[in-house]
Amino acid sequence: MTLTPAQQQFLNEAIDAARATQTEFQVPASVTLAQAILESGWGAHHMGNANNYFGIKAQTVNGKVTWGSIATGFVALPTREVINGQDTTVQANFRSYDSMTDSFRDHGAFLRNNSNYAPAFRTTDGIAFARAVAAGHYATDPRYADTLVAIIQQNGFLKYDTPAGDAGAPQDGGTGTDAGAADAGAADAGTDAGTDAGTDSGPDPGTDAETETGTNAGTDAGTDSGTDAGTDADASTDAGTEAGADAGASPDQSGL
Repeated sequence: MTLTPAQQQFLNEAIDAARATQTEFQVPASVTLAQAILESGWGAHHMGNANNYFGIKAQTVNGKVTWGSIATGFVALPTREVINGQDTTVQANFRSYDSMTDSFRDHGAFLRNNSNYAPAFRTTDGIAFARAVAAGHYATDPRYADTLVAIIQQNGFLKYDTPAGDAGAPQDGGTGTDAGAADAGAADAGTDAGTDAGTDSGPDPGTDAETETGTNAGTDAGTDSGTDAGTDADASTDAGTEAGADAGASPDQSGL
């Protein structure tokens, strides 16, 4: 596909960060790039200075907001939760980062530390990894896997992947809380705010990750797909959220 100058600039900046994530956490660069594109609208929506390209949420433990060892703080933004088909807007805390690289690292740590996605790390290529991540309930949209694969294939992202044997030893990304809650909101390419949402996939030992993610790819794939990257230790289920991006909440009506 032909990229706009802005899309090409984002890709140029994201390739090194995605490759570094693969070396550290063994997430194929092709998958990281595809998810970043899907969830941030080709980098157009990353929660302003928060540099949050995957919508990873901060956690609240005993009334205290924490953000792991990779993020540097958090920002509070409106989020849309869809419960039994009803939209509810609430405030949520999202991690903030010093750089795109740190946002990508936190995403890699999240996948690596979440047992839902363990099967993905037993695959042999980026396409299979993307489908395994989707099968682990990263998204409630049944088209999510196909959308990721379409982005990977249309842009020839497999060429950025490092063979598994050369990717380095697995890393745990620091403490267990670093896996975080991923509410990966990507706003539509035509808006400056608002992100679709997903639902939590259930309990995952060692994490307290209630993640809802959602985005409009803004790509030829042409789908709004919500992603749900997380699990709640208390097994509670968030039905979906829309994370407000740069300019606050401007809901995108397509859900997960």
